[in-house]
Amino acid sequence: ADLRVFIRNGMAMSEADAVARQMHENEGYKAVRYQWRMEIKLTEAPPEPVWPSGVELRPFLADQHGPSVHEAEQEAFLDHWGSHPIPYESWSHRKLSREDFDPTLWHVAWAGDEIAGFSQCRWRQDVGWVSTLGVRRAWRKQGLGLALLLPSAAAAQAQRQFKSKDCLECHQKFADKTANLKFQHGSVKQKKCED
Repeated sequence: ADLRVFIRNGMAMSEADAVARQMHENEGYKAVRYQWRMEIKLTEAPPEPVWPSGVELRPFLADQHGPSVHEAEQEAFLDHWGSHPIPYESWSHRKLSREDFDPTLWHVAWAGDEIAGFSQCRWRQDVGWVSTLGVRRAWRKQGLGLALLLPSAAAAQAQRQFKSKDCLECHQKFADKTANLKFQHGSVKQKKCED
C-alpha cells in the first residue's frame, strides 16, 4: 500500500529559517501551503462597523457561549485546508484556558440566537492579535468579516493607547476621546491604572 506522511511545520520565508527549509528540502519535502501575516499600524480609531441586517455584536461570556462559539468555529473552517474536528474540551483548553485569555477581546456576532461570526483576539508580544476570525457559511459575502475586524482593531487601539499612558489623570481625557468606541480597555472605563 502507498502510505503518505504529511508534516505540518511552519517556517518563515525569511533568512532566519533558511536552514530549516533546506533541511526539509534535503529530505524531499516541499512547501505546499503558505500563510500570510497581515499587519496594520493604527494612527487613529477605526471606523464604526456596519453590521448586516439582523446581526448584532454581544459580549462574549465564556461559560455560556463557549460551546456555541466552538461549534461556529468548527463550521466556519470546515472548508479550510487540513480542517478536522476538534473536541470541545481540547478547543476550550487551547483557547479559554490560556494565561492571556481575555473575554473582552472576543467579539461575537449574533443573528437572533445563532452565532453568525466571531473574532477571537489576544495580546501577543504587546500587539493586538486577531487569532481567529470566522464567518459561518450562511452569513458570508455580507461584510461580516470586516465588521468583526473593526471592533477588534478598536479594542487593540484602546489597549495600545492605554498602555502608553502612565498616570491616572490622563484616563479621563482618553476616555472622552474614545467614548464613541464600542470597546475600551476596562481600566480606561473604570478610570484606574492596572495593578
